[in-house]
Amino acid sequence: MKKKVEEVIAKLRPLLGSADIAVKDISEGVLTLKILTSSCAEHVSIEMIIEIIEDQLKEDVPEIKKVVEEVDEV
Repeated sequence: MKKKVEEVIAKLRPLLGSADIAVKDISEGVLTLKILTSSCAEHVSIEMIIEIIEDQLKEDVPEIKKVVEEVDEV
């Protein structure tokens, strides 16, 4: 399933500005991503990135029910 998810993300990359996206975990239908955006990113918010990826994955990889961002603990 991880390979299918990464293929969808690769297909969406042109829509996601210059965000660097890494799959961190897939568990019980929840995909956790690490999302890094540069300061010169094309004004695409992390929330918008998650929404775009989640919408496409629900079509292409229906096992994925939710997409969340990995949050660094401080």
